Amino acid sequence: MAQPAAANQATSGWPDPHGALVERLCFLIRQSAIIHEARVDAFLDGIELAAEQVQEVRISMLEQPKEVTGWDILGAAMVEFVMESNLPGKLLKAAAKGIFSASLRRAALYAALPRGPEARELVEEARRVAERLGRMNAGRFASPWRPAGSVQGAIRGNQAAARVTALEGALVTAKGKSSEDQRDIYHGIVESLAREAEQNYAAVGKALRKALGRARVPSRALLGDTAGVSVRTAARDYAMRTRLALRTVHARVESEVRANWISPDGVGLIADAFSVGDLKLDEGNSGVEASLADVRNGFLILFEAVIWARLYGFDPIAKTPLRVSNQGLYKGVEKKISEYWFKRFGPTVEAWKKERGATVVPFATDAPANQATYLQQYFWAVVGSLPKLGPGQMTAKAI
Repeated sequence: MAQPAAANQATSGWPDPHGALVERLCFLIRQSAIIHEARVDAFLDGIELAAEQVQEVRISMLEQPKEVTGWDILGAAMVEFVMESNLPGKLLKAAAKGIFSASLRRAALYAALPRGPEARELVEEARRVAERLGRMNAGRFASPWRPAGSVQGAIRGNQAAARVTALEGALVTAKGKSSEDQRDIYHGIVESLAREAEQNYAAVGKALRKALGRARVPSRALLGDTAGVSVRTAARDYAMRTRLALRTVHARVESEVRANWISPDGVGLIADAFSVGDLKLDEGNSGVEASLADVRNGFLILFEAVIWARLYGFDPIAKTPLRVSNQGLYKGVEKKISEYWFKRFGPTVEAWKKERGATVVPFATDAPANQATYLQQYFWAVVGSLPKLGPGQMTAKAI
């Protein structure tokens, strides 16, 4: 008894070129998802490890400064921080661009696609397909580039005339979005998909209108949590949402690739949107590639500085905290904490000064008073560079 033709093979026995392209394109999308998740994890791990480092140092030194709130927007704020601010430096900015530029574009693509079907709708569609197949010959699953006059040829001809499928049209729409719109859409999708996982199906469009770039997300911290626990909770909460959104966006596009009749031009567009280039920490011509550990550790130091600066009230407007001696002391800060900061952030402050074109004395051998001054300037720059997210601003005064 003859075996039925495979889904990606024409009834003539020749391999189906379109089916092969689709399979290779789906592999590219899945590969992109795996690699991109590893890169995003380097960023997310940096936030989590920074929170844990601060908490462990505070516990070891029995330090309990005045607590501050508003950590629930930490993850969203940090994405905008590393994308828009010059403070992270050339190396981390290059890494952030490599990690998030693609995510923002793909989120805009996802938002432009028709809403995905629910299970009930799929069951109804399956019944309709079964009825149609009962009236069509076995060649229904053959190559989409069959001769004119066949069902496939007619479908393909109509789409070729339009030269765009739903997915190809969504790609064009996504490319037309501004970087700010892309960022708002990205955060809106991260939040909406998390709510969808927690509750019943919630329309993505509704959540997009309340994108995180313009509306605060309610805090999920428990009453009485310490700042250390609140920061770690916020970091892990955002990490969970980001991974969920990343996987969903890639899975949705793969579904569209399989379901639509993608033109040869469309294959190229999608392959370009989901290509994975080298992740580099170098903006020059040397082409030095970054390891994921380098990226994670760089973000760890940066985000730890953010947390310390906020916990201890470093404010570039109020010029706080005050320096109280030539021994590198700050008002309201234990000496052992200051000494930890000098050791921990000395190389970062030194590199920051160099990028600003300042004459640099090695931080470790500089006078304590100078160390305190330069670290304060760096922490002030950190706070001053944090983004504003609507009513709740990510600054020392507001939160």
